[in-house]
Amino acid sequence: MRQYSQHLIDVLDLEENAFRTLPIRQVIGEDFKALRLVASEDTGQFVQQFLTKPARVDPARLVFTFETLAGTPAFTDTMRNMMQALERRYGYPVDIEFAAEVTKTYPRPEFHISLLQCRPLTARESKQSRPVPANVPPDDRLFSAHRQVPEGTIERVRYVVFVKPDAYHRIRDPQRRLEVGRLVGRINEALKDEEFVLMGPGRWGSSDIQLGVRVTYADIFNTRALIEVAYSSNGGTPEMAYGTHFFQDLVEAEIFPLALFPNEPDVCFNWDFFKLSPNTLPDLLPEEQMWSDVLTVIDVPAVSDGRLLEIVMDADHDEALGYLRGY
Repeated sequence: MRQYSQHLIDVLDLEENAFRTLPIRQVIGEDFKALRLVASEDTGQFVQQFLTKPARVDPARLVFTFETLAGTPAFTDTMRNMMQALERRYGYPVDIEFAAEVTKTYPRPEFHISLLQCRPLTARESKQSRPVPANVPPDDRLFSAHRQVPEGTIERVRYVVFVKPDAYHRIRDPQRRLEVGRLVGRINEALKDEEFVLMGPGRWGSSDIQLGVRVTYADIFNTRALIEVAYSSNGGTPEMAYGTHFFQDLVEAEIFPLALFPNEPDVCFNWDFFKLSPNTLPDLLPEEQMWSDVLTVIDVPAVSDGRLLEIVMDADHDEALGYLRGY
């Protein structure tokens, strides 16, 4: 429980006027009025809840389980009623983001809950459902996936637009990182009559440029797939967005979100293909050739003897494969 509990917290530093990420025990301690709702105590033998307002406690013994909060009817009943009301209104289950203000803690907690964001979880009905082919030669396999795979098939993909993860993370200037997103928008327009997919590090559309390329839906709406590559420069595995920043738009436009985890042992990812293939960005947008070290546009048939990229996604078995195929 200690290992998988929350260890970091994002905060607004009002003195420095900046976003910061700090150890949660540095921010939330014994003076936090709702401590018993969010934390438990590690006694060395087991983790136990605070049954009353905690007395002086060693911050090192705090484990943020949110166990008491999850068992408080004033909170869970309100959340259940709110989500059921939203589901009835939208006609689909919903994904929400919320903020909860604890207005009273003892003896019975009371809350003021603010709904910040709501997304209906609709899904596309695929017309091209089929299993992932098992007889594809290893050299023709470009990538595979086994997490939250959607259902569908993308055929005859000519171009792969690949933001190089290591090169992107080496950019230190925030303005240059923002310019990568704008460049993707220009490529999206240039390839509007072609079959192409977008691949890049981390979370497409994130407002945090440390987590991925910041784009809007207007920058990506011509692509057939929005593919996130779980790449981290510090050895960890980042959390993917699975297209949730514009999920409903992707569903309606039949754009498939897909997350790839190249470092996992049961998947394939052909780094040589994506990093070493000739870059056609200077031919496509000559004025943008200075970005060739950060972004590659791969003309798939030009580097694969006329074959094209096909992506088969089998949601029932949570399996996807991108491979080269002759037509």
